[in-house]
Amino acid sequence: MKYKFKIITIIAIIFSSISLVSCNQSTSKKESNDTKIEENLKDLKTDLKDLGQSIESVAQENNEEFQSRAKEILNNFDNKIEKFEEDAELTGKEMSETTQDAIEDLKSQSKKIAAKIDQLGDDSKENWQDLKKEVKHDFNQFGESVKDFFNDNV
Repeated sequence: MKYKFKIITIIAIIFSSISLVSCNQSTSKKESNDTKIEENLKDLKTDLKDLGQSIESVAQENNEEFQSRAKEILNNFDNKIEKFEEDAELTGKEMSETTQDAIEDLKSQSKKIAAKIDQLGDDSKENWQDLKKEVKHDFNQFGESVKDFFNDNV
C-alpha cells in the first residue's frame, strides 16, 4: 500500500511539473511574440525616421532628380511597411488599432504622392510649375506624417 502511494505521489509530481513547464513555455512564447512586435515597430520607426530626413532633402532638388529620388523613397517606404506587416503577421499577434490606422494612412498618402509624381512627367509645361509645387508640398507633408508616426502613442 505504501508502495502504491509513493508511485501515485511521484506520478502526480511529474504531471504537475509537466503542466507547469508547458504553461511556462506558452507564456514565454507569448512574451516573445509581444517583444518581437515591439522590436519590429521600433525598427520600422527608425527606418521611417531616416526616410523622413531623406524626404526633406529630396524636396529641395530639381525636377528630374526629385522625381527619381522621390519614387525611390516611396518604394523604400512601401517595402519597409510590407516587411513590418509580414513580420507582425508571423508573430500571430495583432497590432493595435492606432498603429494599424497610422500605417494605413501613411500607405494611402504614399500612393497619392506616387500618382502625382507620375503625373509630373506627363503634364504639360504650363501646369508643370503648379503641379511641381503641389507635389513637393505633399511630399513634405508626407515626411511630416512619417515623423508624426513617432510622436503618437503607437
